[in-house]
Amino acid sequence: MSDDNNGKPSTREEILASLARRRYRNVPLPFAGITVRIQSLSEQEWASYLAAMKPVYDSQGKATVDPINSMDAERKLVGLGVVDHKDERVFKQPEDAGGFAPPDVDILADAIKQITVVSRDQTEALVKNSETTSDDG
Repeated sequence: MSDDNNGKPSTREEILASLARRRYRNVPLPFAGITVRIQSLSEQEWASYLAAMKPVYDSQGKATVDPINSMDAERKLVGLGVVDHKDERVFKQPEDAGGFAPPDVDILADAIKQITVVSRDQTEALVKNSETTSDDG
């Protein structure tokens, strides 16, 4: 990591400006036959995606993700991450991103996770770790 301020604390303006920084990538979609632009997510957006995953617990208390919840969460992730050529969100509501073919949704969701610096292993670890924080009533 570089220290652009020579060790001096950042100003309020610099901190607030850094919040708006996004990373972008163009992702080819083989099913749709188009290239889609994606953006990284903020922490708040990522938390919203994780909340949509809604882990379910079996009788032994092991956390898993319900496939329906997972598909809904992936659709939301795509809705949050897909942007147009001006880097503006394509979908007004993240849940509206349901028109892509399932293989393209998988490609987009994986790319958005990657650009947000969250790997599949990290996501699985988050679900697994939720076992220890579940409320057993």
